[in-house]
Amino acid sequence: LLHAIENNSNAGLELLSQAEAITTSCPFLFYAKALCFIQKKDPESAMRCIHQSIKLSPKEGIFYLSLGDLFYQQRQVEMAITYWKKAAQNIEYYHWIQQRYRAKHFNAISVDYWVSPEMLSLS
Repeated sequence: LLHAIENNSNAGLELLSQAEAITTSCPFLFYAKALCFIQKKDPESAMRCIHQSIKLSPKEGIFYLSLGDLFYQQRQVEMAITYWKKAAQNIEYYHWIQQRYRAKHFNAISVDYWVSPEMLSLS
């Protein structure tokens, strides 16, 4: 399935449709569909699928992180930050969140940026 998602999003969506016929209660099924839609350059459909994943598993941080990334790609920075903050509530993804904030401030980076405690916090 991962090979199909990465190399042929249409084949991946077909496989996921077969899985969806069996169950609609798996949040990662919808997340995998979102990955296919991202490959197809269809962020709106990807966002719908990720929202469905969140509805099924609201404590899974990767869904919020990915949704924030999609908003960031569409230059909706405030919405991206909102979802990244939700993802940050799951400490497991904290280092990924920091990477997003560094990218936001990339044009202002100096040597102090990488060692300054205030730049490493999400506040």
